[in-house]
Amino acid sequence: MPATVWLEALSTSGATRRVLPEGAVTILVTERMALTRTNWPDVDDVVALNADAEVMRYLDHGQPMTAARVLAEEMPRLMGHNGRADRLGSWVARDRGTGNFLG
Repeated sequence: MPATVWLEALSTSGATRRVLPEGAVTILVTERMALTRTNWPDVDDVVALNADAEVMRYLDHGQPMTAARVLAEEMPRLMGHNGRADRLGSWVARDRGTGNFLG
């Protein structure tokens, strides 16, 4: 299983800053993006993604999810794959330079 890591980026002042949520388990890192296992620090981004009608039009019968449903059903389902030794499951993509949620 991969180690828990912090990805760091240089701020404009030259100091390093953390750009991924605390405890993020990194699965894959590219020059611009990091994939981490979905976890509770990602909940606000997952709620926003699942509330977006354009995103959800091909998923879940085309209906956006409420925040309550994401908390009760979707987050536990997504995080249920985190213990897999083969690293398959649900990942969150974040920009390595800013830490912004990509999907």
